[in-house]
Amino acid sequence: MQNKPTVILVVGHNPKAKGASNSETIPRVNEYDYNKEIAEMIGPDISEQTPNIDVQIISGDMSNTRKHNMINDIAKTKNVVLVVDMHLNAGSPTAEYHLIKYARNSVRGEIAAKKFSHGFSTASYFGTSAPGLSTIPAHWPGMKFAGCFPTDRRPPLNQRGEQYAKDQWKYNGSEVLFNTNPPAVITEPFFISNTRFMTKMLWQENKEIFSKIMADAIIAYCFEIECISW
Repeated sequence: MQNKPTVILVVGHNPKAKGASNSETIPRVNEYDYNKEIAEMIGPDISEQTPNIDVQIISGDMSNTRKHNMINDIAKTKNVVLVVDMHLNAGSPTAEYHLIKYARNSVRGEIAAKKFSHGFSTASYFGTSAPGLSTIPAHWPGMKFAGCFPTDRRPPLNQRGEQYAKDQWKYNGSEVLFNTNPPAVITEPFFISNTRFMTKMLWQENKEIFSKIMADAIIAYCFEIECISW
């Protein structure tokens, strides 16, 4: 097995079912195309800081089942230390927070989730919900801190504790998360349905900053689990 750590970026959804979209932005934006563009920027951003991490992207016209099977096949020959399933949240036109999901029993998944959450909540455009702690400059929209949610095959924000059918997690966007052998997280850094925020996230400068946040979180995770060193 190759010893060099590999991080797999999974672009959520596919070219035929592109996930959530926002028709009010110019140009119109959808979840799949936006995350694919960011994923292709993350590898070079990591390489600028360290040559010791391989980045592989999984995208294209395939089911979630094919995605997690492909990841597990790659992990047989490569040292896959993290899988990042990239999504955007949707539903609210005003919501301003991020969600990072990880499997409840995954120690490394939790470490990675906290690295991403820290990056999103302390970067200049992601502020925090705590009074007096915001570092948002005028040209960036605010993003309140929501945080990481451990997930155990049921929707993580369920408040009533119902028992879900065995396969309910498949319909909660968590199929890749729970069927990959390496540690994995789902990232939902902001709401594509928030037109004010999403319009600014189409600016090239902001895409570059977003990519760097993702790259920095991955590098910080790899250092913490001691799979790389300078």
